[in-house]
Amino acid sequence: MRLRRADCEGIYLMASVNLNSQQKPTRVSSLPSPPAVASALDTATRVMTPENIAFEYQLAGPFRRIVAYVADILISLVGFGIAAFAVWMGFLFLFENTFVGDELWGLLAFMTLVSWFLIYWFYGAVAETYMNGQTFGKKICGLRVMTVDGHAIDGVQATLRNFFRLLDMAPVASIPTMLGSVSDDFGLITPTCLIGLIAMTINKRYQRIGDMVAGTMVIHEEPRSFTKLAEFSDPRVASLAELIPPTFVVSAKLSRAISEYVDSRAKLAPQRANEIAVHVAQPLLQRFGIPTNTDADLFVCALYFRTFAGQPSDEETASEPVAQAFPAKTVVITAEDAQ
Repeated sequence: MRLRRADCEGIYLMASVNLNSQQKPTRVSSLPSPPAVASALDTATRVMTPENIAFEYQLAGPFRRIVAYVADILISLVGFGIAAFAVWMGFLFLFENTFVGDELWGLLAFMTLVSWFLIYWFYGAVAETYMNGQTFGKKICGLRVMTVDGHAIDGVQATLRNFFRLLDMAPVASIPTMLGSVSDDFGLITPTCLIGLIAMTINKRYQRIGDMVAGTMVIHEEPRSFTKLAEFSDPRVASLAELIPPTFVVSAKLSRAISEYVDSRAKLAPQRANEIAVHVAQPLLQRFGIPTNTDADLFVCALYFRTFAGQPSDEETASEPVAQAFPAKTVVITAEDAQ
């Protein structure tokens, strides 16, 4: 069984949530390696965390990245047009009487070239730094830049990979030459991107030169949607949820972790699910005074139920037969009972 990032993200968070436990967490065994033939044909890459948990990312190939790059070029041209118009209007308004004739037009041309240089060379670096590895073109195409070890890129990495784009776009050629014309007219110069394409085809992560220098890769983010809350057929989930103190506030990181865990638990073997859930369950069971032999998977489900289903009103609590059938401190759900 292979888990994608959407399935594994909660597992990683579950293992990394700090609940001030004095016990050393158990080590989660690594996922089985896929067959060699499947790995050769797959466009996914696996990243192992220090906790020995595997994340799988879908790599973005050259053609999808070209679409994102063209979209970024069009967006850059729109930004350049706005910047050039603002520069021209500002200079004409401020320096109309200071510079005349060719001096004014030369200065305007110089500022226009500077504006294009800044937008073209720093748009990608700034956007990827402050938009978590995305430009507007990548966001439209569902792409993201990240490090080869699965972390978000920083400003230095974003600048490096964009700076080396000039090398990836080499060599340049004229359009008539590319069309096979032998005319003396050299024509419009355009990059061929051959170096970048060759580098991507011989690299298992589809990295161009800039990516290899910066230690980054481009992945395709799969859309994720959550339509409704998970439902539990086991009545013990609601009963166990009532033992959690109403004053306990679930942090944003913990709520995300238990949500991801509940969404992916159906794909896990019961033993593996308990190995993961125990990282959250054991410290909280001790904190709440609930017997520590309570099934960890069932407790995390109860925590999910209590966090996202909300607290029932007093009237609902009074009319709920399950709450009266299981008074506090009498519910003991063990791993043996869960099996």
